[in-house]
Amino acid sequence: MFFNIEHLKNFNPDLLESEQKTIKTNETNPVEIKRSYNWAGFKIPDNKKIFFMGQNLTPDALVFYFYNSENVDIDITIYKY
Repeated sequence: MFFNIEHLKNFNPDLLESEQKTIKTNETNPVEIKRSYNWAGFKIPDNKKIFFMGQNLTPDALVFYFYNSENVDIDITIYKY
């Protein structure tokens, strides 16, 4: 599931807590939620979509694994609310 932020007029991801992650080439990178959040999502640069990761998240209950099969490192932004 994803949210296309072009159509959400009042949605400003800059107001959400965010965290930058770099996914190295051909590596798996875990992203752990360390606090309780109502919602989490991630965005890839140059993309207008924020991909849904989960909601009603509790500490240490959820770890996401990102695998990069591209030939370059990819920077992603994790948004938390």
